[in-house]
Amino acid sequence: MTAKEILDQVKALKNENTETKKMRVAKSDDLGLDVSLSKLKTFSKEIGRDAAVADELYESKIVEAQVLATQIDDAESYTRDELIHRAESIDSDIVAQNFGHEVLSRSPYAVQFIDEWSQGLDNGLKTIAYYALEKLAKIKNCLSQAFYFDRINMIGRDIHQVNESASEAMLAALKAIGDRNPYLKKMSEKTLSNMDKNDVLNLNKTRRSVLEDIQLESLKASQ
Repeated sequence: MTAKEILDQVKALKNENTETKKMRVAKSDDLGLDVSLSKLKTFSKEIGRDAAVADELYESKIVEAQVLATQIDDAESYTRDELIHRAESIDSDIVAQNFGHEVLSRSPYAVQFIDEWSQGLDNGLKTIAYYALEKLAKIKNCLSQAFYFDRINMIGRDIHQVNESASEAMLAALKAIGDRNPYLKKMSEKTLSNMDKNDVLNLNKTRRSVLEDIQLESLKASQ
């Protein structure tokens, strides 16, 4: 399937969903997209891995197509410089989230860039890095408990200094790390409890799924 054929189908799905949304409330997984993530995921399985087509979809400037690009991209096909260039070109939060989950987390450079970008000043790269960390924290791997503990401390230290997109990615990573085992959960919850309540409560409503409802209610009740 060519990039043009894929773009035509994405545009058709966008038009179809635009009409449908006039009669219903968008599903929670839409995150502002005109095509749901679940539909894009299904479509990506029909296409399969195709780095060349993904390159064209990234250039389309259609957010749904860029999200689809992350799902068919080949993370191992990137050189170090190519991965940096691609990450720096992303200017959408939902694309950044999916790039972190689907591409950076699968890359041979994942840990290296999580280290570099999470400590850098670029909020866009920091956002991608923490979403990649979230994905890694959810799967079995050889990363040490000390690695995750250091990231918990880093989140607690830096979350006050970043923009909303990066803070949401940090909270997503914090929760995923805490779910790995009881010790990391205790450390994650301690870090969360030490945060300014407004850092959590002022998050965009559509993206607060990164935290357990009970934690949010506890913070509200304490105000």
